[in-house]
Amino acid sequence: MVFNLTKHAEGNYDRPAMTKSFVMLLAIIGLSAPGCAKSRPVATAQAACALVTARVTAQRGLPARHVIFCDEIAEADSPAGYYVMALRARCAEDVCGSTLMGWFAIDKMNGDVFEVEDVADWGLGRRVASGSSHPRSALLGMKVRARMV
Repeated sequence: MVFNLTKHAEGNYDRPAMTKSFVMLLAIIGLSAPGCAKSRPVATAQAACALVTARVTAQRGLPARHVIFCDEIAEADSPAGYYVMALRARCAEDVCGSTLMGWFAIDKMNGDVFEVEDVADWGLGRRVASGSSHPRSALLGMKVRARMV
């Protein structure tokens, strides 16, 4: 996205209209950029889904649209203090097997995301970092930021 801004005599710039999708793109980049994600409470399962989608897709070098939905576990069945959900990917084939990308637990108090190693006892695995660890997604992020400047 390249914006041509016009500078007026008083030093102000015209601002382009921001669409909902552009704002969402900025949010995803902010959540996935190293050092930008801050610990903050997660109040709803929808917010947890958006957070885990941004982190996992950034880590794996995938676009956020790769996740088609989050398969939530009811709060009553989840460990106290966590939202637990599976990420489901899009299927591009006529017949698909599993679209499961993994099970994840999101800490309600601080937004930390963990892989769930054992669904039977909700054993937490490694923490999913807030920044991208995939080289491709790091390059994509740099291209987007560079074009926005």
